[in-house]
Amino acid sequence: MLIHIQHAIQNELAPDRLLFRFEAAAAHDRLGTFGRWIRRAGAEDAPVETVEILRGDRLFFQLPPAAGAFSFQMPSASRAECHIMVSPLNSLDRRGQTSLRMTPRFSDDGTHIVYTELWVDRLRLLYVSPESLISRTFREDLSRIIKGSPPGGLIIDEAHAISEWGGSFRSAYQRIPRMIEDLRRGNPRLAVLAVTAASGKWIGRDVRAMLDLEDRSPPLRRNVYRERVSHQAAVVRSPEEKEAAYEQLLWRDIPALLAREGVVDPAAEAFPQYRDPYAPCLELAPAGRAAPADVAVAQRRFGDSGSRHILIHTGMGDRVTDWLYKTGDAGRGRRRLHCIRLADLPSDDCEADLDARQTRIPRCSGQVCAFGRGALCDYGKQHHLIQRSHPAIREAFSDILRTLDGLLTISASGDPPARIPLPDGDGGRTETALHRLSLLGVIDIFFVDYRESPPAFKIYGFKPEIAGTALALRLLRFLKKHDVSHAGPPTAGAPEPPSDTPESRVYPSFEIMGEGFEAAAWLREAHADAPFAAYERHPGLFHRVAAYLSPTLHYVSENLKRMRYRRLWNLKSFMRARLCRQAALIRSVHAVDAEWRCDACDRCRPDPAGDLMGSSPAGAPRPPEALEGFLRDWLEADGVRFDEEAGAILFDRFADRAADLTARAERLLEEDPRNLKALHLLVRFSGGRDRQRHERDLREACDQQRSLARVLRLCDVDPDGEAMLKALADLSGDGSGGGTAPLGMGPDALTVPSTNPRQT
Repeated sequence: MLIHIQHAIQNELAPDRLLFRFEAAAAHDRLGTFGRWIRRAGAEDAPVETVEILRGDRLFFQLPPAAGAFSFQMPSASRAECHIMVSPLNSLDRRGQTSLRMTPRFSDDGTHIVYTELWVDRLRLLYVSPESLISRTFREDLSRIIKGSPPGGLIIDEAHAISEWGGSFRSAYQRIPRMIEDLRRGNPRLAVLAVTAASGKWIGRDVRAMLDLEDRSPPLRRNVYRERVSHQAAVVRSPEEKEAAYEQLLWRDIPALLAREGVVDPAAEAFPQYRDPYAPCLELAPAGRAAPADVAVAQRRFGDSGSRHILIHTGMGDRVTDWLYKTGDAGRGRRRLHCIRLADLPSDDCEADLDARQTRIPRCSGQVCAFGRGALCDYGKQHHLIQRSHPAIREAFSDILRTLDGLLTISASGDPPARIPLPDGDGGRTETALHRLSLLGVIDIFFVDYRESPPAFKIYGFKPEIAGTALALRLLRFLKKHDVSHAGPPTAGAPEPPSDTPESRVYPSFEIMGEGFEAAAWLREAHADAPFAAYERHPGLFHRVAAYLSPTLHYVSENLKRMRYRRLWNLKSFMRARLCRQAALIRSVHAVDAEWRCDACDRCRPDPAGDLMGSSPAGAPRPPEALEGFLRDWLEADGVRFDEEAGAILFDRFADRAADLTARAERLLEEDPRNLKALHLLVRFSGGRDRQRHERDLREACDQQRSLARVLRLCDVDPDGEAMLKALADLSGDGSGGGTAPLGMGPDALTVPSTNPRQT
């Protein structure tokens, strides 16, 4: 079976996902046109080839931005075999697939899982929803569907959902390792393939580790320079001005650019009408009308040869590097391309407020501008989406404690396993709460039993009493697994073990937990609003779970938000930059000679109505090899930790390359928010308000690293005491003691000696 993948990204506001096309591998005549397209598309860069998956392979593919088409060939299945795909059912591309014969089945055959059966000629593909993996009868139902024949291959779509860092984490995906183990009992040569279009090195790390896969991800295209590409950024200050600017670009500026190249004025229907790209996401459509289709990226070809392109972008949800790869993909094959970014950016008052508070997070809330604008700017709209995609941790905290209360009440009146009815309209909140309790070891495992009426969660291994030592061990595993600080094992500076043992210590009361501990305050307020039925019988369990739960909810979520705000800020900075556009883009992936200019962007040629379509310099800018090597081998190397000596060498040797250094450091922090090397570099090579913001970032990273090291140490030596609670509060970033400036971090400090992880 030959499977073609393309990114399903019509705009950057929707999560990355993949579209799949299935072909019989033997149908070479139907692949002729596709093969010719692949060869032509890959002529300029590395050739695009079909990857052959062999029996027994365990491979992971993390597709880079604008990767275009990607194909792989699964092992030929015998008549009795099939291939299984685990994926949300809505990600299957069924349009135009006349070669497929689809047989949908929704629990009408006695099974309790949701699946769709696809036939490609005589090849069978079983498409299973991931939520089905939680079904108590999943093994039996799957065996019934495949009629006892072991599958030949397992394909995992949207594999990023298995990782907390994926942005769309689904606890059901954590059952996939168990599924692989079961399938391999019947077929030791089962081929396993996991694919995702979501970027981020922590995602790749988690998927590979959890599924034991070999990374075969296509490399990011290094040849990103395109000779006949020009760039223009249009900054406006209101939605009305943005729409007017869009119309001016389409009806005056672009036709003028095209006319100078001998292209006749395009017909009116050639251009898409402007629609606010955030309208579908923020429900901004007028009353009584459906939200318009998103046109965040509008691409149009002009000219008889189809070689001239216009690419217009009207949103702020992607990265600077994503834009670079999108333009590189559109401009391949020496295609003439003009790229326009149009955005409504914050007002001067908002910018001044962001600088004064040394933050990237605006004050607007509830889609209301804090500075009197009638509508949010694009930066504010993106901020709203970030906040919405990272719901308040307090809500999740309350859901988990309510679920715990229900378990205690149910277990006191019945025999194991405990049963919780599957709520209607729950949206997976109970499932997520049970998953969090299993991470802490409060329960062992849970399933959904659809054979009962009504269906219910069945929970096994529930522990009404659990020691702080057991919770500390689980917390220790979680924090070590998700550590993004590159901190080594704490040695010096850690507190000494207490004289009495944890087993002899009485667990601290609410008073010891203190008013400043956010988890304690939330527990009090939740109990006051709607008393927990089992609290009087099990106060210690509630206290323990509240204390140890807080870091598991805060740590990944807060770092993800930090990454997204930095991406948003970097994109805003690119829009406002007064440097060459192409140089600024290319610097995000490799160094550029300081004097290089594209001579084809609105910074090199300031008049937007001028000759932006002129020829770019012949040949790609030459990267300084010494600088590029140092960045790759020191700044971007995870195994190399920050130390003053290496930092001093960097500062002295490359002091004249500030633009290259800061661009790479900013990009690195979009995926590695606690990277001390990048933060120190930015403090050294920035000034003014930017420097103050970077100094604050560095202080927070140092505080987080110290708090993490202290928690890891106390998990071993004092897991059930007051010091542990204080450390947990600091790690959760709740303002109960963190935020102390590290040693030597004055306004003119270049280094922070005390942040060496092995000296924490």
